[in-house]
Amino acid sequence: MGLLTCGLLVLLWHLREVLAWIWNVLKLILIPLIISMIMAYLLNPVVNVLSRRKMPRSAAVLLIYGTFLLLMAVLFVNLVPVFTRQMRDLLEHVPEWTARLQLWLHHMYQQRLMLPETLQESIERAIETAEDWFTDQAARFVRQLPSTIEPLVMALTVPFITFYLLKDHQLMERLVKLLVPTDKRRDIIRMLGAIDRALGNYIRGQLIVAALIAVLAYIGYWLIDLPYPLLLAVFVGVMDIIPYLGPYLGAVPALLVALTVSPKMVVLVVVVNGVVQLVEGNVLSPWIVGRTVDLHPLTIIFAVLVGGKVAGLMGSLLAVPFVVVAKVVVVHLVDYWVQRKQTMVSERTAPDRPGGYQQGETVESRSEKPP
Repeated sequence: MGLLTCGLLVLLWHLREVLAWIWNVLKLILIPLIISMIMAYLLNPVVNVLSRRKMPRSAAVLLIYGTFLLLMAVLFVNLVPVFTRQMRDLLEHVPEWTARLQLWLHHMYQQRLMLPETLQESIERAIETAEDWFTDQAARFVRQLPSTIEPLVMALTVPFITFYLLKDHQLMERLVKLLVPTDKRRDIIRMLGAIDRALGNYIRGQLIVAALIAVLAYIGYWLIDLPYPLLLAVFVGVMDIIPYLGPYLGAVPALLVALTVSPKMVVLVVVVNGVVQLVEGNVLSPWIVGRTVDLHPLTIIFAVLVGGKVAGLMGSLLAVPFVVVAKVVVVHLVDYWVQRKQTMVSERTAPDRPGGYQQGETVESRSEKPP
C-alpha cells in the first residue's frame, strides 16, 4: 500500500500543472462544495442524535444553525474587541519594527564587508531572491484585494448547501445505492462507508485538535506576557490544521513579535511552542484523531507540498483528506481484485470430490448415466 500511495503522489506531482488549471476553472464551484461537505461532516453526528429523538432533520439543522449563530454572537461581543485592539496595536508598531530591521540590516551589511568575496556574492544573491519573493507576494496580495466576489459567493452559498446535505442525507444515500450496479453494490457501499468513517474522523479530529492547540498557545503566550497573545494564538490554531508543516508556519509570527521584545522572549516563545507541539503529538492527536489516517509522515508532507503547488493554501488543507480517500479506494480495489482472482483460480483448479458431483454436473445428468 505504501508503494501505491507514493505512486499516486508522484503521478499527482507530474500532473500538477493540469490540476492547477482545472482548479482555477472550477474553484468557484468546488470551494463552496468542499467547505459545505466539511461542515456537513462536522454537524451530521449531532443531526443524527437529534433525529433519533423524533426531531425532523430539517428542524435539527435549523436548531444547530441557531445555536451556532448565538455562539458566534457571544464570541463576537467578547473576543472581537480584544482581537481588533491587538490588530490595531500591531499595525501601529510596524513602523518601529521596520526601523529596527533597517538598523539591523545596515549592521549586517557592515559586517558583510569583512567576509570573503564569494560569500558576499552569495549573501547578495540570497537578499535579491528574498526581495523579489516579497515583492511578488505583495503585488499578488494587492491584485487579489478587489476580487471580493468569491468570498461573497461562498458566504452566501455554503449555509444553503450544508443545510440540504444534512437534511437530505438519507435520501442521497438511497440515491447512491440505486445508481450502483446490483452485482457490485455491496462492495461499493462498503467502500463508501469506509471513506465516510475515515474522512469524517479525520476532519472532526483535526479541527478539534486545532482548536485545543489555539487555546494552549494563548495560555502559553499570556503566561510569558507576549504581546498580542490572542491574535498570535488564533494564527497558530488555524495553521495547525495543515499537518506537520502547519505548526512551524504558525510559530513564525510569534517569533517575529518576540524578536522586537528581547532575546529572552524568543527563547520563551520557542519553549511554549515546543511544549504545545509535544502535547499535540503525544496526547491530543493520538487520543482524538488516533490512527484514522495511517499514513507515513513523508507521504503527508509530500501530499501537502503537492496540494500547495496545485491550489495554494486550500490545496495544502485538502491534500491529506484527498490522500485518505484515495488510499481507501485503492485498498478496496486491490482487495476486490485479489478476491476475484482467488475465486477464479479456485473454480478452475477445484478437484473432483469422491462420491460427489463434478463441476457443472446436476442431479438429472448423473441419474442418466448407466450404472
